[in-house]
Amino acid sequence: MSIYRIIEEVLTEDPSGEPMALAAEVVRRVRRKQDFLPVVADAIRTQQRNRVRHIERSAGAALLSRFTTGKPISFPKSEPGEAVAKFLSILHEPISFGDGSPPVTWGKATLEELKARREMLVKKRDGINRTIEQLDEAISVLEKSGARCLEDLIEEAVA
Repeated sequence: MSIYRIIEEVLTEDPSGEPMALAAEVVRRVRRKQDFLPVVADAIRTQQRNRVRHIERSAGAALLSRFTTGKPISFPKSEPGEAVAKFLSILHEPISFGDGSPPVTWGKATLEELKARREMLVKKRDGINRTIEQLDEAISVLEKSGARCLEDLIEEAVA
């Protein structure tokens, strides 16, 4: 049985359980170490992405803006070394597209691939924004009603 099915079983049995307790139950049910590979691979992908995100932010728009001419650029020796090194390091970092296709490096990504990456991130951001709006509405309802939680409002409405 795949680890994701085991996780789904454990969550079905206890959907609001404490994550560490649920994880312990999943570990107890897994029979072979190699069953953990997909979860470990997901964690590694997340860490890789976090690493690249940090490099992206530290590289900065100032260095990227030099590419506006469409011609190759060189960095003069007087350029602050750390900023240039961070920018150049991004070229070898992978980016993914969320569609199962293999990642490419920033330096090898085509215009179409960068646009696809941007579109995927916009969709994620929009989903997060919708969740934030829903949370804002729930907060407003609770503040106006004085209820402790949304379930209390449902119980009052049904009673």
